[in-house]
Amino acid sequence: MPMPCNLETTIIDNLVICFLAAPALLAELRDLFGIDYGDFRLSRIEGRFHRHYFNITTPRAKKLGSLYFDRFASDGNERYIWLKVVNAALYDRNLIDEVRRIPDRLGQQYYGISSLDLARDFGYDVASRIRKMMRREDLAVIINGKEVKNRTTMLKRIYRTCGMSLVKDGAKGQLSNQF
Repeated sequence: MPMPCNLETTIIDNLVICFLAAPALLAELRDLFGIDYGDFRLSRIEGRFHRHYFNITTPRAKKLGSLYFDRFASDGNERYIWLKVVNAALYDRNLIDEVRRIPDRLGQQYYGISSLDLARDFGYDVASRIRKMMRREDLAVIINGKEVKNRTTMLKRIYRTCGMSLVKDGAKGQLSNQF
């Protein structure tokens, strides 16, 4: 079965969507510790940056995401509410279908995407190739729209991270770099 968020070999790895919520919904949620909507449940948890933070789960207790609003830094009168989809739901067609119904069920109006991470698996080490290409004299390195002219200068804010699974690929006998 194909992954629902598959963009060829590029996948959506993290998604946070901002909505405008009706003041009546926000007032109702501010006073609740949890509520069961039938096809999903909201359970209040402690939030780090928001006064009101809820886990969203299916009736079978599978986590779909989080819903949060009223940043501590705000006056508490904003109408924005954020829906963060858990990574596992982005890879499961049934779970993503359930997530899609949540904003309609709550009467939210789409405002915009707050965070979107795309991931792509390669059969080679991309960071190594980029690092090698950056060292080539015949290629211009441009960072934040500016060409790096002095190649001996330390480049700030360039980080390299990698991840891998310890499960071997069956046919090749190599380590898989998929998460």
